[in-house]
Amino acid sequence: MGFTVSFDQFKKDPMKAILFLSLGAIAYLYVDNKMVHKTQKEYFDDQLNKKEVRIESLENKVEELYKIIGGI
Repeated sequence: MGFTVSFDQFKKDPMKAILFLSLGAIAYLYVDNKMVHKTQKEYFDDQLNKKEVRIESLENKVEELYKIIGGI
């Protein structure tokens, strides 16, 4: 089952041509958005992990300083 559309068919009904091209553009944008979203998610997950490690390190330092000044 081939799906070939000639220019003459588009010329006869330009509305269908515009809809066909729009469908192709929407499909491309959907796939592109999925790839960008995946890349951004990986980046933000990496940044979140780095921040959590840093926060844990700072919390440990605060606890050590609190012990030094005689809080516990």
